[in-house]
Amino acid sequence: MQLTRSTDGLLAQGSFTGDAKLECTRCLEMFNQSLNIEFSELLSFPGSETEDPVLAIPESGMLDLSPLLRENFLIMIPIQPHCSEECKGLCPICGNNLNHSTCSHDLEDIDPRLEVLKQLLE
Repeated sequence: MQLTRSTDGLLAQGSFTGDAKLECTRCLEMFNQSLNIEFSELLSFPGSETEDPVLAIPESGMLDLSPLLRENFLIMIPIQPHCSEECKGLCPICGNNLNHSTCSHDLEDIDPRLEVLKQLLE
């Protein structure tokens, strides 16, 4: 973490890493996701007009960067996290985790109302 003084305030820069325990959206298993952020924020001196109170340096001079870091880490969490790119997910019929075992039932069961459409393709 590096702090640089400027005429507008303090420029806080740094790179941080952390792990988050997430649930895979394919197989619903929990896994650890590594998160890396590059952090760069300009913190305003006391008395200056700033719209965001989180970016203002308090009168005491004690900086608490945890809200900014938490926000940056939350942005880095994927919307649909996967435990791996090769994750096979869950069986749509029985819900079995296809990463651990395979299912013996036929996946080609077609809704009888759509059987006519299959005949059109033949």
